[in-house]
Amino acid sequence: MELLTWLLTSLTPLLASLVGLLAILYMYVTWTHDYFRKLGIPGPKPGLMGNMDNYKREGVIGNDMELVKKYGRVVGFYHCRLPIMLVSDPEMIKEICVKQFSNFTNRKRPEPINKVFRSAMSVVEDEHWKFSRSVLSPTFSSGKMRQMVPLIQNCTASLVQNLERQSKEGDSVEMKNVMGCYTLDVIASTGFGMDVDSQVDPNNVFVKNAKEAMSGGFTFPYITSLLFPFTKAVFEAVGWSVMQRNSRDFFFKVMDKAIDDRRQHPSARPDMLQLMLNTHTLENTMEADDIQDAQLDFSKTRKRPLTNDEIMSNSVVFMLAGYDTTSGALSFASYLLATNPDCQDKLIREIDQHLGKDLATYDNVMTLPYLERVFLETLRVYPPASRFARMAKNDITIKGYLIKAGTSVNFPIYAMHHDPEFWKEPERFEPDRFLPVNKTAMHDYCFAPFGIGPRNCVGMRLAFLEFKMALVTVLQHFRFRAAPDTEIPPKLEKGGFVRAQNGIYLRVDKRT
Repeated sequence: MELLTWLLTSLTPLLASLVGLLAILYMYVTWTHDYFRKLGIPGPKPGLMGNMDNYKREGVIGNDMELVKKYGRVVGFYHCRLPIMLVSDPEMIKEICVKQFSNFTNRKRPEPINKVFRSAMSVVEDEHWKFSRSVLSPTFSSGKMRQMVPLIQNCTASLVQNLERQSKEGDSVEMKNVMGCYTLDVIASTGFGMDVDSQVDPNNVFVKNAKEAMSGGFTFPYITSLLFPFTKAVFEAVGWSVMQRNSRDFFFKVMDKAIDDRRQHPSARPDMLQLMLNTHTLENTMEADDIQDAQLDFSKTRKRPLTNDEIMSNSVVFMLAGYDTTSGALSFASYLLATNPDCQDKLIREIDQHLGKDLATYDNVMTLPYLERVFLETLRVYPPASRFARMAKNDITIKGYLIKAGTSVNFPIYAMHHDPEFWKEPERFEPDRFLPVNKTAMHDYCFAPFGIGPRNCVGMRLAFLEFKMALVTVLQHFRFRAAPDTEIPPKLEKGGFVRAQNGIYLRVDKRT
């Protein structure tokens, strides 16, 4: 009895302290959870992890579609203690991303970022972002794209050979792997003058590391930084980030060597790497038909050499983003054509009529109207990312909603692309939605596969070109068909990128 009394006497203060500490931590983590209630913005009730538990059940895509359906065009929810406003109202999107762009130039970055990546164009802010954009935009002018065509033609020829090898036995082909090898070859060649040749080697180390690098999700550093924002600096100091360390170090090493080689032996190639190395010697000019950055005035942007970190970070991000997004679009297009053979037949007829067996070039693929519609409809059904985001610099009221400074505003691309209010039978693949006569009735701001406004995807034009050249070249030789192991429809991953969870397996039959 005396022992029990002693234990109770000794442990009670400790237990009380522990309970008190847990109560303080709970209050800290949930302190922000009345943020949207005070602003009168509807949304689900948050728990300890905010509303992130729903991602385990529905994934990001399912979560967004559920929130829009239940709560409307403006919804408030939480990543742990971080308030996020989900906006799917086209007029508000236009106001935020275009008209009020100066107040929404940046993105909120709660996750720890490796020190080199802090210089990437996707991360930097304000004038630093504008400077980076002015440097990289000329890489993607129509004139530069035309100069890249021979390099892309080499990659499309390898793609055809790769498909011939893989389809010889009549087995199905996993399209994301094949298209991923193609897009990685294109990015390496056109961006950095590197001959990766991943389509010949199925175990290519570039492909392996690219897959690992793009596989990150809601990692421990990300969740911990959301719960306790002060830990972000700790993670960054010890080199933790959302990207796998091994794959990150692989690409840093590869790019470091490429940069060093190019400094010692400058090239006349019009690629991204040489442009970054030469930026302080070049004029900031736009070609007449380059409207991608027409809303930005680069004339007053200060010219200076890029730092090594700026060159390194933009090189790695460009390679990985280009690899993942365009390969996804090509693999989903293959699936959609295989499961909609009437659309595939129509596209093949257009290619045969206009090109026959001629090589795909910038000029001939860009004049194929049905190919354009297939591309756009593929990106509607399967956009590369499920969301994009902006952050308010200052308090602003839009359509009666107060958006406070520092608020992260997310736009649910996939949910908008599948919203029956914007699209009739949204799950159906119908390229003729994008006929000129139909596009006039379409709201410009409910279709956003590359983002909207001045901070949209800088590599959009290259994605158009490599997609179209690949699809035309492949369909000159093959037809896609559903196979017994084709998953219809493909189950999608639960993360923020739109990917087929179990791959996309198709038959690739030689045309006669």
